[in-house]
Amino acid sequence: VCLTHPSCPWSFFKLMLDVYPDCVNQQDKDGNFLLHTAATAESSLDRNLYHCQECENTVQSECWYQDKYNCNINYCEDCFFLLEKIDRLVDPVEDFLKFEGVDKIPKAIDDLIAINSSTAMIPNNNGRLPFHLAITKGKAFHTKDLKGLFSACPMAILTRDVVTHMYPFMMATTVRCSTRNNISNTQMRNQALLEFTLCYELLIEAPYLVSTSILKNGCKRKRFQ
Repeated sequence: VCLTHPSCPWSFFKLMLDVYPDCVNQQDKDGNFLLHTAATAESSLDRNLYHCQECENTVQSECWYQDKYNCNINYCEDCFFLLEKIDRLVDPVEDFLKFEGVDKIPKAIDDLIAINSSTAMIPNNNGRLPFHLAITKGKAFHTKDLKGLFSACPMAILTRDVVTHMYPFMMATTVRCSTRNNISNTQMRNQALLEFTLCYELLIEAPYLVSTSILKNGCKRKRFQ
């Protein structure tokens, strides 16, 4: 629940992981480790969880300032500097802690791999690796979560997915096809660009897979003739 719930910050997940590290090695009824779950989890930015005490709204601030004696007092960066300038902060400046919003999922994946990286190489009951599951969610290869999964299991990029029978670079081209009927032309172009970029990034890591696939398909065509 800590991992998948959008209102749970990474710091709380990290605390639970420090207290119960053995949960990393446990599987659910579908054979998923926590790493499998993290691979399919949506991005969750901590900075979206806070409300500014001054502007009384949730704002997309990169940095937040929290009163270390009262966690309910939070200021976005703009309001904090403004209040500091006009001397209207509820407490002295030194009583506030500065922190930056983090994406919970990449941090969680790093934490899980640090405890037991071997779970990245173990498929679930459907035969799917965490790396393959992450691709089905359209995660870009340059993002920290997919990079972390690749570092823990480099062979995943050379392994066909059991469900789709595709290599990862092939899977990247089919990620968002199911949603294209309900989106605008601009959104469709953006999604197509994401698919192309992911496919290209995966091929850069293993370009010889293209020739391997062509040779195999060529052999199949000859048998049908």
